[in-house]
Amino acid sequence: LAEHCEGAPQPFTLSTGMLTATKNFPDTALTPRDVMIQMASSFARPGFEMAYGITVRNLTAGVTGNMTLSMTFDPALSYVSSNPTATSVVGNTITWNTTQLTSFTHRDLHVRMQVPADVSLVGTDLLASASVTIAQEEPNLTNNSVTNTRTVTASLDPNAKEATTSTGASDELYLIDQDEWLDY
Repeated sequence: LAEHCEGAPQPFTLSTGMLTATKNFPDTALTPRDVMIQMASSFARPGFEMAYGITVRNLTAGVTGNMTLSMTFDPALSYVSSNPTATSVVGNTITWNTTQLTSFTHRDLHVRMQVPADVSLVGTDLLASASVTIAQEEPNLTNNSVTNTRTVTASLDPNAKEATTSTGASDELYLIDQDEWLDY
């Protein structure tokens, strides 16, 4: 971490008998800012809510300046709420305009979505992405965006039985003269 003092030398006087003297000097970190974003999601089940968690971290010394975060969610989902409250929700894009992060701190965002009560969604991948931009110059943008894929899952009926005949000639009938076995 390279630091330097700004401005001209600041003289001060020490007199006889003084044990200490205090003088505050300004300094500035020369390290460029670097923020990163991470995202995780809960299970997605038809008819239930799911959640996304987003974390933004300031990986460097110094403030980031104001930040803009955005999340684009799968069009199959419906927005329910977020904490902190979103600045805007337009279509399937959520935007937050937030205050700065100080040195080595982080901010967490939580988003709740509704999965439609449609069992045909089982096996479908729900895609979401998030990104962050800061007011300060940032040379490393590789960790400023993230993508999350969540597959819609559901429980299965343990009593459901499906069978295929050896010839596969019929989905409903076992043909005595043609089929030899059933595969469950």
